[in-house]
Amino acid sequence: MAPMSAVSLQKPSCQKRPIRTGFSRTLSTRLLLLAVATTLMAACASEPAISATTSPVTSPTPKCSAPPPVRDIWKLEPMLTEQGLITTDMTGEQKERVIRDYIGKKNEFYLNCKNHK
Repeated sequence: MAPMSAVSLQKPSCQKRPIRTGFSRTLSTRLLLLAVATTLMAACASEPAISATTSPVTSPTPKCSAPPPVRDIWKLEPMLTEQGLITTDMTGEQKERVIRDYIGKKNEFYLNCKNHK
């Protein structure tokens, strides 16, 4: 076998590629940024613009839904007590009168609302 030379005993040199700098890399980066910016601008331009002139501001319309029929008027008592319409010193008749007035006002509101449509 032939004797090995001193050059072959050394580790093979791994030559690294030089980093490409210069005009071609700068140009490709600029083109990429230009493409991204153009895409973003096109996406923003396609969104509809919100304008106050396109839809006039209107006052909210009241809901005209019929109140459900009351099966037990006394179930309204806690709510009316919280609202301050019923107090603890009222008699049963007074409480009943307040509850029936409340139901009447709800029904009257529905009838007025229904007639104004």
